[in-house]
Amino acid sequence: MKLKFSAVLAGVLLLAGCSQAPAQQDTSAGTTITPITFQQQCELEGIELAYEDPNAKIYQFSSSDKSVEVTTGASGAPLYMDESISDQIHTKEDLLARSNTKYQIYFWEESEEGASTLEEAAKLENAIYVSDLFPNDGKKYVVGNSSNSLAAKAMVTVNAEGEPNVAVFGLPFRQDEEDSTVVYLGGSLMANNETFQNLVNGSTVLVLYYEYNPTTTLKMGVGTRNAGARVLCDLDAEKTMINGAKDADGNAQSVTLAEYRAMSEEEKAAFNANSISLYAPVVEIYSIG
Repeated sequence: MKLKFSAVLAGVLLLAGCSQAPAQQDTSAGTTITPITFQQQCELEGIELAYEDPNAKIYQFSSSDKSVEVTTGASGAPLYMDESISDQIHTKEDLLARSNTKYQIYFWEESEEGASTLEEAAKLENAIYVSDLFPNDGKKYVVGNSSNSLAAKAMVTVNAEGEPNVAVFGLPFRQDEEDSTVVYLGGSLMANNETFQNLVNGSTVLVLYYEYNPTTTLKMGVGTRNAGARVLCDLDAEKTMINGAKDADGNAQSVTLAEYRAMSEEEKAAFNANSISLYAPVVEIYSIG
């Protein structure tokens, strides 16, 4: 039995030794360094590259007007309106600024126009924002980029009976191109859901814009654990468009929400709506409490 146990233990130790990542370079002290970032990978080859965090400033925020009162009817001002740590969202301009702030991700992407060596890669545009190791496999790579919203957005509507419906969508807040004082909820929704029906039937539109930061113990203000706003929007029936199936000539059909509401049930069935393009200006902002 002891012999069997010893054989098994020896096998486990052998496998453990084989599973270690290959060493990249031995230092003068005789220790082994395995790089875990692109910057370290470059340093080991004597290539200069100073990594910069592309998201270092995403939580730097100052309100455009802190004198604008943001009311709360839930947990109370002491919890959700203490701005000794960071500013809250007070105005529609604040909301626009925060919703346009994105978390940036930079990565290696195969491309015939790219770099195949570490030295070439370090000279690529935006290479300073990449943290992942360069593949260094002989293939060519460029620096790819993607971005994600910092917040979740939940839209609350009600049906004809007053029953609420909550849906999570990636809808953007935008500034009107003709009237810069107007900030509106835009984007499109498919027509095969309860939210679409509620909007067509005249529901109010309330959006929860919520940023959650799990990396901090602080609780109040932009950049802390909980930040955001409840946003009341007014759906403009003349600028909101209902998009339907193509007509007999293959042309896409679109009518205003007001025109769609005026249709008979037979006309709506023939129109065959497939999506709604929103134009819902912000009319009031409340704290997340």
